[in-house]
Amino acid sequence: MSMRPGIALALLAVLAACHAPERRAPGPLVVLIGDSTTAGYGGPQGYVGAPAAPLSALTSLLPEDSRWRHAVVVNLGVPNTSTMEWAVATSPCPSAPSVGPDAPAWVQLGARACPTGAPLVEQVAALVGRPIDLALVVLGTNDPYRNPSATPEDTIARLRTIVARLAPARVLIASPHWTTHPARAAFVESLARQLRAGGLLSGPDFARIHLPLDPSRVHLTYGGFVAAAGLWLDALRRLEAPPVPPRS
Repeated sequence: MSMRPGIALALLAVLAACHAPERRAPGPLVVLIGDSTTAGYGGPQGYVGAPAAPLSALTSLLPEDSRWRHAVVVNLGVPNTSTMEWAVATSPCPSAPSVGPDAPAWVQLGARACPTGAPLVEQVAALVGRPIDLALVVLGTNDPYRNPSATPEDTIARLRTIVARLAPARVLIASPHWTTHPARAAFVESLARQLRAGGLLSGPDFARIHLPLDPSRVHLTYGGFVAAAGLWLDALRRLEAPPVPPRS
């Protein structure tokens, strides 16, 4: 028996609708803020775009009712930056080349801030173009490298400035990644200790977690970046965990 064309088309439309990908509104916006250890530099492969890319993939493993399951993850890690560039001022770059809209977000961020010398954090909201729900921050390892007289207290003060400028977004601060680099290791250890003592450590304690390093002794291997993304995923889960009742 032949099927009338109108009925056939209607059935095809119904089947297509049943098998079409589910359309969802954009999920909460999560931005990663940091230096090259956030931008994703490591080993001979150079820029690898981690840990934002694996974090974005890992969120699909969260339960269906998780707020972060469909999060939009944007990597704003800018190589060679310290808390100074993020909280106080970038170095003026009047001859900075124009950057196209297809450039990585962190490249666009630097291009916005560099010509004016404005702090990077001031350009974040304008770049992403929508309210930020959560910022994940890993900064500090470049502070002594860029300024030999830098102190952990200075870094912590600038981290507080970054948190204030990102308000009302929630901000999780991690300690810098552990390093065996002789010019940075003692500073990172001291900074992490003060972050813990001051109650500012709300993200992973990377200084205590010996993720694999590449030959630079500062950057992670690709596997290390993926592992860092997994630790951030755990931090997202903890945000949704019910509070533990106090012991009687």
